[in-house]
Amino acid sequence: MYRGYIIVLCVLLGSAPGGSIEAQHFAFQEYGVKDGLAASKVYALCEDQNGKIWLGTVNGISLFDGYRFENYTDADGIAPEGVRTIYQDSNGSVWFGHYEGGITRYSNGVFETVDLPGLRSKGDIYDFQESVSGDFWIASNGLGAIRVKGYDGEANKFEVQQYMGSEGLGDRVFDICVTADGALYFVTDAGLKKLEDDGSFSFYRPGGMTNMFQLTCMLEDSRGMRWFGTHNGGLYKYSPGNTDIEIIDVLDGLAHNFVFCLHEDENGNIWAGTYGGGVSVISPNGHIQTMNSNNGLSDEKIQCLTADRENNVLIGTNDNGMMAFKSFQFTSYPLPDRFAVRKYNAIQPKAGGGIWLATEKGLVSLDEKGGNAIRYGTDEGLGDLNINDIALARDGTLWLGTEFGGLFSFTPATGRFRSHFAINQYITQNKVTDMHSHDGKVLWIGTLDGLLRVDWERESLDRLTQRDGLNGNHISAVSSTREGHLLVGFVGRGAVRITPDSTYTLLSTGTPACFLHDDSGTLWVGMEGQGVYLFENSGEPVHLTRNNGLLSNAVSTIDQDKQGNFWLGSNLGLTRFNKANQHFVHYTQSAGFMGLEVRKRASFSSGNKLWYGTANGLFLNNPALEKPVKEVGLLRITRSLVNGNTAKEKEQLDLKFDQNELAFQFITVSLSDPQSVRYQTFLEGRDQRWSDWTPNRSAEYLGLPEGSYRFHVRARNRWGEEHEISSVSTFVIHPPWYRSTTFYGASGAGLILAFILFVKIRERNLQREKRVLEEKVKERTREVVEKSDELEKKNNDILDSINYAKRIQDAILLPRDQIDDFGYENFVLYRPKDIVSGDFYWFSQLNDQLLFAAADCTGHGVPGAFMSVVGHSLLDKIVVEQGITSPEQILTNLSEGVEKFLRQKENQNLPRDGMDVALVAIKPAESKILFAGAFNPLYLVRDGEVHEFKADRFSVGSYQDDSQKIFTLHEVEFHAGDCIYVFSDGYVDQFGGPDYKKFKSRNFKELLASLYGRNMAEQEGVLRKTLKDWMGNVQQLDDIIVIGMKL
Repeated sequence: MYRGYIIVLCVLLGSAPGGSIEAQHFAFQEYGVKDGLAASKVYALCEDQNGKIWLGTVNGISLFDGYRFENYTDADGIAPEGVRTIYQDSNGSVWFGHYEGGITRYSNGVFETVDLPGLRSKGDIYDFQESVSGDFWIASNGLGAIRVKGYDGEANKFEVQQYMGSEGLGDRVFDICVTADGALYFVTDAGLKKLEDDGSFSFYRPGGMTNMFQLTCMLEDSRGMRWFGTHNGGLYKYSPGNTDIEIIDVLDGLAHNFVFCLHEDENGNIWAGTYGGGVSVISPNGHIQTMNSNNGLSDEKIQCLTADRENNVLIGTNDNGMMAFKSFQFTSYPLPDRFAVRKYNAIQPKAGGGIWLATEKGLVSLDEKGGNAIRYGTDEGLGDLNINDIALARDGTLWLGTEFGGLFSFTPATGRFRSHFAINQYITQNKVTDMHSHDGKVLWIGTLDGLLRVDWERESLDRLTQRDGLNGNHISAVSSTREGHLLVGFVGRGAVRITPDSTYTLLSTGTPACFLHDDSGTLWVGMEGQGVYLFENSGEPVHLTRNNGLLSNAVSTIDQDKQGNFWLGSNLGLTRFNKANQHFVHYTQSAGFMGLEVRKRASFSSGNKLWYGTANGLFLNNPALEKPVKEVGLLRITRSLVNGNTAKEKEQLDLKFDQNELAFQFITVSLSDPQSVRYQTFLEGRDQRWSDWTPNRSAEYLGLPEGSYRFHVRARNRWGEEHEISSVSTFVIHPPWYRSTTFYGASGAGLILAFILFVKIRERNLQREKRVLEEKVKERTREVVEKSDELEKKNNDILDSINYAKRIQDAILLPRDQIDDFGYENFVLYRPKDIVSGDFYWFSQLNDQLLFAAADCTGHGVPGAFMSVVGHSLLDKIVVEQGITSPEQILTNLSEGVEKFLRQKENQNLPRDGMDVALVAIKPAESKILFAGAFNPLYLVRDGEVHEFKADRFSVGSYQDDSQKIFTLHEVEFHAGDCIYVFSDGYVDQFGGPDYKKFKSRNFKELLASLYGRNMAEQEGVLRKTLKDWMGNVQQLDDIIVIGMKL
């Protein structure tokens, strides 16, 4: 689900002649109508004991599980009108107060309306509270306060007592507060009232509180302070025992004097939501931080405030749905709009504080303390505004390497640039790829054609190339160790370490992007697409990639903070790595880091804070303000499916022998960073160990034999905290009647009886041979048992090997959740005939193209699985490593790769195995589809009509001469809503139906045409059901794969 992100401005930094940074920006996550919320006006918020978020809106009730909303109206059994307040009582029931006096109660998964008879008036429900004595209180507009005793959901078994102005309270009660001492306070239209022990109400005016302004809400914080919101009178703060009350209003920095709601967070900060001014956060020391429309908050009319179990502050707004504030850890520093700066290519600290920024619009001086920002460009003599890197000379001069203008120097005292022709003539195409100066005296310049060494004191210039022992001439990165040894990276040719004595090759392949020599002496090399290498000693380096924890393999920056953590910037965000415990924590937009693509060279560690330049702005990371969540959101199984159908919730499922395809869906509610939650599953009765940690929120088990099973699942958040194993589902698959215990018993008894009769009849004639025959029977029986045991052991060994092969095959196939991340609605119907499959699917995304294929290898089972691994690996190599994206060339290279791998040209007697493939490339920018196929066609369904694009009539592999094997490229323009399908022959060749015939392509086309207009999940369901109905009791004949994609 797409979620919008709101940047909230927080701290004014001042002004400068060149421009001023108006404020820091903080990250909010917004959930609105576009995400499925029923309405933009959110009156009430409540997190229940299962971790779900209930929202009261003008259109009814919404329930959020962290991924999607479910909306309820009076058609679902709730009271009519919008929901003004929500409360969960001590029994776990959730109460909803509606406009016009309606009340709804949710208990044990069921909504019910609550009728309170005998009330004297009618009015909106404003609040619920449970007293220490167990009474349930309801606040209303026009009904006063209502006390309910003994309500358990059954009519006429509870007492209702109403208190209005005539009882000394008030007709309008806006809020009820239960304090730590058990006292009840009522915010009414007649003032603040307290319930006395004798049941009467008395005025409560602490510290000389004025009656000039209407009170709106009351909060007692964890320190015993009492806070009162008012209508246009600001915020009152009172400490019991003091004689005076403190008034906080707009003159003190409060967002607005109309305080509508109050909340205390985990750190003791008081959040004041105002109606018209946004939110003010008041720290325990009295500092006020305001968030409003002037600094980015999208809605200044705040309806409610609360926090979830992860301590995210949730804000209900008048016009923009719900917003979640996660932490103050990341802030951004936007430069003035007229600078037009978006990309920050490098960061260099300034003497005396502040930083220098290399941007695509020139050099920017940023005064961190004062907030002044000054841009220097062509007016000051800079010939190329696109600066790639900055290096600092000992005298304070800045050296600037540009994209097309070569080397410039900048003198801060004069504010002028100078071009260096004597050096630039040695810089190929005037492009500086990287720069570094270890001591401020010698400058190393990376170019497209070697490495330049400029010694300003000696006025010398040297050039190093491959002739001098370098791995290559195209320099990608330059740095140094703490001892001053030079580190050089090359495009595609690895990295070297240069000492005064010699040159050592660290890596011979790949493109380094950055280096770090940490405090322990470990050398880190960040790579463009290959993760990170750690050189800790003379042995083999440690290689970190996405497979063992990295967020991305494209690592652009590496920094070490004061706590010894390592921060890795990449194209997808940030990763914090603790080398001691090997733990990774990722920071993306969903975790509050709004930067896109951390730029190479654009990081800087200042104390315990880290600066990052990104393609989306300048960001400051303050790890000290991070709030790790020590408790994982509650984990629960949301749905169980048997043969594709939802199963009823039971303590134990009793299933027939053919109900052996099960799937489980589960979820953990986590607003902090839902994308980083990982899950493990374990099927007791089948699995030997827990599965690997994956982001998949479902588990599927096909072809389970009869037996008893228990499904377990557990979750882990991005800080490494794991959930207790509390979600379990139990089920039993019973054998068919002919394999039941009763059948075996009856059969055994019959055999024994027949044997006894046979012996009796034959015993007269076989007395003489009885002893001999008995010995032979014993001997033969012993031989049979021994051979049976040996055969069973071999069968078990073979089955274990095949099951392990399935784990390997599953590992190379892209998980369904990651396929969804490509942005297209899709399905993958993947149904192997045996444990392992000869059919496979393949997906890859290169630049803006999405490529995918459905392949059918020769044979099925283990032989086909071997070929599928070969095919999948070759496709990855052709597309990812070689960068080939044209389908017909991919198939040509794939065919050559199969021939080479199987040595088909070397020996014509070897098996001539191959594969049938349908391969598609989607080019969204051009609204085009590129297709090439080997026997397998492409179907495109547009407006209910199927268009077939035929494949070539030869397979991938050596089935005919290469001169005749030229794959045809089909180029098709697509329209929005078109659906495309690629598949193997398993579906259309499946026997079944009333006449035991093949399903055939004609029926398959008609079926796809009938599915046009449905979403892809429904299409997959219909395809599965149609196949199952067609097969009936017929065995599956071949592996089946069908891929559908809506454009």
